[in-house]
Amino acid sequence: MLFIDKKEKLHVGIEMKQTLYISMGIFGTILLILFLLPSKDEQVEQAVQRVIQYGFEIRNSSNTLAKDVDFWTYAPVKRTSSQKLERLTVSYPHELIEDKLGNQIVHIHFEFIPPFSSKIVNVQAELMMSDELYGIDLKDQSLYLAAEKFIEVNHPDIQKAAKAFSGHHLSDVKSIYQWVANHVQGVAYVREDRGALYALNHKSGDCTEYAYLFTAMCRAKGVPSRVLGGYVMAENGKLSAESYHNWSEFYYAGVWNVSDPQMKVFMEHPSRFVTMNIISSDNENPMREFQRFRIQGDNISVIIQ
Repeated sequence: MLFIDKKEKLHVGIEMKQTLYISMGIFGTILLILFLLPSKDEQVEQAVQRVIQYGFEIRNSSNTLAKDVDFWTYAPVKRTSSQKLERLTVSYPHELIEDKLGNQIVHIHFEFIPPFSSKIVNVQAELMMSDELYGIDLKDQSLYLAAEKFIEVNHPDIQKAAKAFSGHHLSDVKSIYQWVANHVQGVAYVREDRGALYALNHKSGDCTEYAYLFTAMCRAKGVPSRVLGGYVMAENGKLSAESYHNWSEFYYAGVWNVSDPQMKVFMEHPSRFVTMNIISSDNENPMREFQRFRIQGDNISVIIQ
């Protein structure tokens, strides 16, 4: 039989208490750290606030009454990996429509606009923009891997160009970005879209063609990618028609990452890219093929202010 005297028993008890206290302290510290660490959603909540404004003059330049005039324009995308729309203010009563990609469209109906008169539509959006990316659960990646108009993934020339890149998943994407940035010659704004295949074969294009080519080659490698429309800005401001820009994002590690071969930006400063439109020819919404606004009505014109 093993005998333990009272002193030894007391000593053992003290050691056990000390061990228990130390364990509880470590556990408490871990819980405190986990509690204090912001979640990905909170990181966006703690991001920099940006206020943007834009407006339109809807003009009836005729001498007749214009009836049943409909106007549509994009509001900023409600949520991306770096952007969250907090508040939207529109100067007229409106309907806010959301499509399957997450785009938001402002719809305003005017019963009539008198002859030689105008309606001024002003929009203000308060955004939270962050360089700490918010995770997006992309359950269905098929839309961002498929061929579509201007993103000719299945064309032999696109497939051949994409096969030249092999290696680690992310290094592939960066190599594609660098290749597009170095091999496509930038040109001034071109009104009509020409697409990825045009950019590949002619080695030229504006920001839209850079974005289409990068996106097509990523999709050919099995990397979900998409083309975006919007504005690049580091502070509050009013949007202008001439500063509209297209760039790409690719989906990696649970987030959408910026890639802008024309402006030589790769996975940097996503908080500066204000997304107004996730572009896809496979998507249907009231804006149709129009990127900034759409108007329906006789003798009506629109001026971006």
